[in-house]
Amino acid sequence: MKAVFYTEGGADYGLGHVVRCSSLATALTGFGIGVRFVVKGFGVDGFLPTDSCIYADWDKFVDFDCCDIAIVDSYTADLEIYQKIKCSSKILVAIDDEMRLDYPADIILNSTVGAENWSYPKGGASCLLGSKYFLARSGFGFIKPKKIKDKVENIVIALGGSDVLGIAVELSKALIEGLPEAKKTLIVGPGFKNKDSLFVLQSNSFECLYSPNANRLGEIFEDSDLAVCAGGQTLYELAAFGVPTVAFWVVKNQIPDIEGFFGVGFLDGSCFYEKQKVLEALESLAADRPKREKLSKIGQNTVSADGAKIVCEHILKTTRERG
Repeated sequence: MKAVFYTEGGADYGLGHVVRCSSLATALTGFGIGVRFVVKGFGVDGFLPTDSCIYADWDKFVDFDCCDIAIVDSYTADLEIYQKIKCSSKILVAIDDEMRLDYPADIILNSTVGAENWSYPKGGASCLLGSKYFLARSGFGFIKPKKIKDKVENIVIALGGSDVLGIAVELSKALIEGLPEAKKTLIVGPGFKNKDSLFVLQSNSFECLYSPNANRLGEIFEDSDLAVCAGGQTLYELAAFGVPTVAFWVVKNQIPDIEGFFGVGFLDGSCFYEKQKVLEALESLAADRPKREKLSKIGQNTVSADGAKIVCEHILKTTRERG
């Protein structure tokens, strides 16, 4: 059997789609399914196997190669493209975040917190909804219950694969000055345009890490006492590791994630980025150990680290049933 992923990633699109598709691909290969990626954009080298990935504007294709399973994870593809891919595959899986289209899919996957309460159009598709189906990076391995320290020693800053608003330097400087005793680790993605300005800030209390692999990123999250991040894939990963987090949205498609985590009590609110608000929220959490402990438990109870396996099993079951 063969599965083809159609997605987008890189400087203009971020890395969220690529990361979660890679997680699902790893689970599929564990069941003996061959995988291939067709990616719109550039700059995801190292996140996908080079021998199974091609770069192309697939949303302009007239024809698509036949495959057993097609997985589409896109914010840009229109309904006609989904219909063409559907015609070329036995099973179509649409990964969604905001009920963007009435997908002509066999399976709709939306792992947004609270998505199980969304009203998707009733049709032939089965819906996998909610954070139970979150596609965590396969390289994380077993995630242990978080131990909350009395004093905040390590803070991770994660703004995604690209610094959309160009706030990394400003935010880093604010944290260096506002929380001087804690070590700050900034995750720098391949789409960051101000890398030189960031790396010159490095000191004993501030470190920049460029695109760490899943194993290293897991170590950072495990050691972190606090986090600040934009909404999206990383917010779910931080919750799974039980890291108390201050989060904000920088693009509108992150709003459902932020609001979902606000709804379960993991975040204090839903807002667009404001430097002073972020700093004040971090300082408040740093001084409140009971609240950090509460948030940590909510995060780990909300996000499952086994979502990729669960989704994969459902895809294979559907493939067998529809022959």
